[in-house]
Order: sequence, then structure tokens, then C-alpha cells
Amino acid sequence: MFVVAVSIAASGQEHVTFPDDFSNDLVGKEVVLDNDMYVVGTLGSSLTGYLVLSDAVLRTPTDVVLPGSEDYTAMVSRNSDSVLRLLSSSSYVYYNQDSTIRVGQYVSGLRGTVSTVSGGYAISPTSRPVFSGNGRTSAPEVRSDCNFKVASLNLEYYLASSSSWGSGYGSQNAAEFARKHAKVLSALLAMDADVYALCEVEEGSYTVGYLVDALNEAVGSERYAYADNGDTKVSTYTKNVFIYNAERVSPYLSFKTCGSYLKLRHVAQCFELKSNGERVVLSLNHFKAKTGSNASGSNADSGDGQGKFNGQRVEEAETCVEAFNSLNTYYGDADILVLGDLNSYSKEDPVAVFEDAGFTNMLVKYSPDGYSYVYNNAVGYLDHSLASQSLASQVVYAAPWHINADEPSYIGSEYTVVKTPNLYRCSDHNPIITYMNLASDNAIDDVEAATSRFAVTGSAANGYVTLCGSSIVRVEVYSTMGALVTKLDVEPSDRVVVPVGNYAQGVYVVKAVSAKGFAGVAKVLVR
Repeated sequence: MFVVAVSIAASGQEHVTFPDDFSNDLVGKEVVLDNDMYVVGTLGSSLTGYLVLSDAVLRTPTDVVLPGSEDYTAMVSRNSDSVLRLLSSSSYVYYNQDSTIRVGQYVSGLRGTVSTVSGGYAISPTSRPVFSGNGRTSAPEVRSDCNFKVASLNLEYYLASSSSWGSGYGSQNAAEFARKHAKVLSALLAMDADVYALCEVEEGSYTVGYLVDALNEAVGSERYAYADNGDTKVSTYTKNVFIYNAERVSPYLSFKTCGSYLKLRHVAQCFELKSNGERVVLSLNHFKAKTGSNASGSNADSGDGQGKFNGQRVEEAETCVEAFNSLNTYYGDADILVLGDLNSYSKEDPVAVFEDAGFTNMLVKYSPDGYSYVYNNAVGYLDHSLASQSLASQVVYAAPWHINADEPSYIGSEYTVVKTPNLYRCSDHNPIITYMNLASDNAIDDVEAATSRFAVTGSAANGYVTLCGSSIVRVEVYSTMGALVTKLDVEPSDRVVVPVGNYAQGVYVVKAVSAKGFAGVAKVLVR
């Protein structure tokens, strides 16, 4: 027989722990919770609404365990049994001095009367709950060990064209858009990124131009520009865009799309640091959502936690990986950073496609407890930062900035209940900020700059090639995916033999370093 372990306070209230001590025997009784209770859901809340609590911040299962596994099943069950609804009260309003209650905040010593709701337990407070923790920050972390900062963010239908308002997508009127725009602008300025990689921006040049103009007006100069993809349409369809700080970086060569499916949601651009000439290729993606109709075959919800259209998202990831070969050749650089809203959590198949191709999940490495999205009372990463092998060592940090997903929806621009003009809840996704230190001693330079100083002679068909140059002391060979294949440290020489007989067919990038520290590259074709 299950026995509820409780103690009776002098006042007659029972001291209990959630969820361990809860049973129907407590229904109708006033209790005091001895454990801290964390806010895990605010979507059902308003200034006078309810909150969803748990004994810990709940993680979306497929963000930490494999879809469909035993661990997944156990975690789903644990999450389901671990939520307690804090019912609305005519006596207490659940918000603080900032007119908000954030996911991750907690209340100690919660006191109230137990009831049941929707198959679970609820509590009606009999004293005012006081929430603490996970406070707002006015700016993301500032780091001195980086020279290139990228902020990626889904802007949740940022549509500046008045012809799109009232369509059911984005802002429904001028007042809503004004609030949305002010929040987005404040957030971007606070992040102070070298490049903003933005999803869900209205198709065409008008909206991205409107945002760039606003940024420049705010800073009082022509500091910002956007990578032009030639798109001039105006519609509610959204795309991905790059906005950059022209004082610090510049686009190198032209904007590229990857694959044929919704091309402007799979885009790439190489950027060059003006301070030292180093470059990185940014691959910005917005994969198919987990919702929608006509999901059949591999796109049907299999019940493993990945939702609908997982097959489509896997195909999108595979198309990106295939396109990286041509991007490496075009830009002459194997340093690729995959960003954007992949609509896939960290352990799901689409993310695994990138990891299997040699990419490192920088958020798992640096910020495993963070998250970019809150859904169904659980947190996780739908937005990612994945670095190719040659770039991974140049990423010094990556983290979300918790300004959006943590906030209740009534803070957002589409609501008029809270009109405070601040940056919080400018979107439903938290921005991801990736900090890099791009330097010539750990990055592959472009081919054109090196051909005058280094050259490859001979044919790979002979099993080797000869690298010619001035006082070569180190040779590194990379695949076009950025994987290190061979590394040779040699005495200073003008000719170095590089064995390639065991290489698979394909194009390889050969990096040479001279005794004077000059680094350059050439290419080798193995057939």
C-alpha cells in the first residue's frame, strides 16, 4: 500500500514534497511544499492567469536522449508526472516588478489547497507566491577572447510591409508592428554582433532594408548593411537574411543558396574580418516545422518524439552537407558554421546528420543547460550552432541569450496588456550567440592568396604529390568538409612530398606553413 509521507505543521497544514508525496488523499487539503517549485510553462498565463510548475526545469526528451529509446519513454513519463498547475487567484497576481514571470524562476515554501485538473494536480495559493531566480539581463556576455561574434535568431514573422499586416502572419496592424520593431531593434543593438543571421524575415528587400535603416539611424552612421540575394518580392513568405557590421566585416564573394527546397531558407555567405583578413562561411537554415498537414510516409509522426516531417528535415540536412563541398571550393575555406532554426532538438536525426559529417555541436559543448525554445512545459534547443572540424577550435564560446523563450507570451508585441517598450519577447526563440577567434594560425587561407607562394606538382595518380614553396615546415591536408586527413612536420624545405595514395576520390585542401609563419593553401584532386 502506498503511504504519503507528510508532516503536520502546528497550524494544521501538511508539509509535503512534490511530486513524491502527492496523491488523491491530499485533494482539498491545504499544504506547504518543502521543495522549490520552478516555472516551466507560461503560455497559458496572463496577468491574472495560471502558471505550470515542476520540481525542476523540464527538458524536452529528444534534446538529451535518443528519440524512441527507453530513456526517451522514461523521460516522457517523468515529465508528464512532474507538472503542477498554479491556479489563477483573485487575491494574487503572478508577476514581478518587470510585469513578467519567467521560465526557470522558482518559488520556495509554496502554500495552497490541492485539487485536480486535466488528469493532474493543481494548487490554489493561500499566500502570495514570491518568485526568484533567472532574472533578466540587459546584454549578452561580453568576451575578450573573440574577434568575430555571430548572433542567430528566428524573428517570428518580422514583416515590415503594411500590405502583409492582418494576413494572419506576423503583426496584424501598425501598432503591433511598431511594438515588434522596437523590441527587435533593441535586441539587435544590445547584441552588438558582427553578423546577424536572421530567420523568418519577410521576403524581398524592403523588410531587411527597413531594419538596416533603423539600425543605422539608431547608431548615427552607415555602420550596417545586408547581404543582397537579389530578391525583391514582397509577400508573407519568409526567408533568411544576413545583416553585418560593415565597419568590422565584409562579405567575401557572393551569397549562395543550398538545394532547391525553399532555397531562401537555406543560405550561405562567407564573411571576412577586416582586422586580419580571416574568413568564415555561415550556413543559415530554417528547416520544415514539426506541424502541418499531409505528413505521410517518412514525414508522418512515428511517435518517437521527433514529430511530423522528420524525413523532410533529414533531407534538408543532407542537402546542406552535400552543398558544403561546393561551398568550400567556391569560397576556398573549410571553416563552416551551421546556424538557424532547424526545428529539431539536439538528439534528433537532422542534427545527427551534421554531427556524422564531422560538425561539433557548440551549444552542447559550451551551454548544455541552456535552451532556445520552450514547448509543452519543457525546454530545449531548436536553434543550433554547429562548427566544421577546421572551425571547431576557433569557436571559443556559444550560448543562448535568454530574452524570449523564457518570457510569457503576454509580453510579446502582439499583446497590449504589457506595453513596456523593451527588448524582451521580441520573438518566441532565444537568440544564439557564437563567439569565434579567427586567426591565421588556425584557419585555412584562401587559394588565390597562396598560389603565388605555394604550388602542388605531380599527379595524385602516382600516389604522391610534391608541395613547392619557401622554407615549408608544416603541411596539413584537409577534406572539403574540413576534416584533418594528414599532418606533416618537416625540417625547413622548399619541396615536401605528400603521400596521397590511400586517399578517397575527391578534392583536398593542402595547407602549408613556412618558417616565417606564412600560411597558404593549394588544392589536390584525387581521382
